[in-house]
Amino acid sequence: MPAPSALPFRTPLPLLALTLALASCAATRAETASHPAPRGEPVAATVNAARPAEAAPLPTAAPVRLTRPDAAYARIARFGRREVPAQNDLITFDAPADGIEWRELIQRVATEARVTIVYDEANATIRGRRVTLRGKLAVPRGDLVAWSADVAAVNGLALIPLGPADRRQFVLLDMANPVLSQTPEFVPEDELPEYAGRGGLYISSVLKLPAGVDTARVRQMLSQFSTRTAGLGRVTDLSDTGSIVVSDFAHVVATMRRALDEMEIRAWEEQERARD
Repeated sequence: MPAPSALPFRTPLPLLALTLALASCAATRAETASHPAPRGEPVAATVNAARPAEAAPLPTAAPVRLTRPDAAYARIARFGRREVPAQNDLITFDAPADGIEWRELIQRVATEARVTIVYDEANATIRGRRVTLRGKLAVPRGDLVAWSADVAAVNGLALIPLGPADRRQFVLLDMANPVLSQTPEFVPEDELPEYAGRGGLYISSVLKLPAGVDTARVRQMLSQFSTRTAGLGRVTDLSDTGSIVVSDFAHVVATMRRALDEMEIRAWEEQERARD
């Protein structure tokens, strides 16, 4: 059949619609004539009886009513909150202008923080490399391991817990080392605000979503935050439980949780403003 634009003539749309309507009426009239209505029964009744019954309207889902996200408010309040350390508990680094060797820095951190750090001296990232520090740096003793993990992350290394769960033993690995993705530390989502500054710690957490949220869309959004190096960033959605399982560096996972909390709070506040 030729396309409409290839027809030998064109019919204006209003005229075409009127033609089709008249043809329909003519067909109905012919059908009525071939089956005359019983005496005394109006013709219109017969015509109406031949029409199919109209479909019932589809039910519409009731809008989801959001509840106050108290847990999200509590986590947001804790993001960025830090205690001021005592001045006598600060570890001072005053490195020379050409920087400090990795081995010397590792030894200093292990001594001051009273921890054990295992590393491979043949590692190309560590051997003969120096960390440049400008000016005098003071780090709280309790944050020393976390600070060194951040410095390691900037240089393509990761400091991960090793052995017992007392956080006194660590191993320094390349980020591309497959062992790193096999040894994440699990952190409950309510504790993630305390991990917002832990750039070099690889963790896993389960992020709970509000009821009715499309977990696949949330997974797609959170994947934009993931670490691309060696496929370390992993985001999996569990639609049955309304949860997202994340494995990544601590500060990345904390950012994901904060982004979800901010969106949940904004949605609830917009709902409440619409009610006023």
